[in-house]
Amino acid sequence: MLFNTAIFLIFFVFIYVIYWSVRGSAKLYLVVLSSIFFYGFWSPPFAVHFLSIVLLNYFLVVQIRKSPAKKGWLIALVTLDAGNLFFFKYFYFFLQILQDITGIALFQREAFNELLISEFSVKGIILPLAISFYTFQLIAYAVDTYRGEISGRHSLLQYLTFITFFPQLVAGPIVRHSEFFHQIEDPYSIKPDHQKLISGIYLIIQGVVKKILIADNLVPHTALIFGQPERFDWFTLVAGCFAFGAQLYCDFSGYTDLARGQGKLLGIELPENFFAPYFSRSVRALWNNWHRTLTSWLRDYVYIAMGGQSVSFLRTQFNVILTWAMVGLWHGASYNYLLLGVYHGCFIALEIQYRRFQKQGLVPVLSEKWPWLRSLQAITGPIYTLLILGAGFVMFITPDMETAGTMYERMFSGARGERSVYTGWFFSAFLAAMVFNLFQFRPYRIKEQRIWIYYPALFVLGFIVAALLGSFAPGSEDFFYFKF
Repeated sequence: MLFNTAIFLIFFVFIYVIYWSVRGSAKLYLVVLSSIFFYGFWSPPFAVHFLSIVLLNYFLVVQIRKSPAKKGWLIALVTLDAGNLFFFKYFYFFLQILQDITGIALFQREAFNELLISEFSVKGIILPLAISFYTFQLIAYAVDTYRGEISGRHSLLQYLTFITFFPQLVAGPIVRHSEFFHQIEDPYSIKPDHQKLISGIYLIIQGVVKKILIADNLVPHTALIFGQPERFDWFTLVAGCFAFGAQLYCDFSGYTDLARGQGKLLGIELPENFFAPYFSRSVRALWNNWHRTLTSWLRDYVYIAMGGQSVSFLRTQFNVILTWAMVGLWHGASYNYLLLGVYHGCFIALEIQYRRFQKQGLVPVLSEKWPWLRSLQAITGPIYTLLILGAGFVMFITPDMETAGTMYERMFSGARGERSVYTGWFFSAFLAAMVFNLFQFRPYRIKEQRIWIYYPALFVLGFIVAALLGSFAPGSEDFFYFKF
């Protein structure tokens, strides 16, 4: 059930009407039941699997809270969640690594699938929806409980609401306990709010424009270019990177807008995931502004746990690159994603060390000597970051390393080939994505005393969006991050 389909609209309106018709804990029961139905609409067996994992986690969290052997119970919980994630998401990649190392045919994916069919009548391992997102949310809650950062005990109903909340269940944002539970601890305090209603509708309209009008219209072009780079000239390949930059940002930030908008309509605030990432002046800043709920999770539960920057030079470099290798692998189980994470990690490690040298006086801070350089960095910084990001997109979307290598070779050698007639549209779409980044860079806040102004504006905006959808909307596409 995709957010950008009529059936979800019917589902949400039905839930919305009932939600504001009931009071107290009935709201939370409705959220949990509707969320399980929402997940089960994709696959009833995996909905049972998902619910089983959540209930097991709650049992283990209770043991962590009350048992003197807290660490043992935490290890059991992390092993359960990590093992669940590894089996469904990384098992085939593990087999591929074994096959590449040993050359044994049994480790081939096809051979393993034949074994599954013959022994269990199962065609293969299917990746459950949202497994990466809910796994990180489950582990974060357990670790925070172990650290004593969660005061009091949350009921099973509150815990289920937190984990299963359908607006953010499938592709985030990854919510922490401190961002959510204070809003539902007293269900009677959840009341309609004019500001949340208006900002929620605006977010939903913005998400629809990003996803359906921009991202979905780019999908056929980027799939063709990145799937057959040998067919196109260097300029089309470069333009394709800009197109994918617009597609990825509009797709994922569009999903976040839709999730946050639905949350607001239900009286729940979800954290923002994007803070004008394409205006970032460094790769490190980019990852602080892009999918922040993921990178902050890895910072708090992996990077800092390994020592962060409070260790030696070599250990810091190792911590950074390993953490970003995990960022890459979180996005997908393949060599492409692993190398993409290492690629970004290397730039971030260099930037961190450069800052260290500046603090130690080993490298001059030129902007202190020439203040006008700060203004120049506002332009050169984002250009540098976008060039690094754009080059990395090749590894992000190409199907394998061989195709990625072909694309890099043709891009940087000025290769001739077919010139796409849509290159102008690609750059225009990227410009539109930059405009949406500007909205995040300078967010506009609704003023309570002028609330009446927004209703006619919403009507006009809704009419324009409906007209655009009628003219330019392609068929519904899955959100890109659903695969993660």
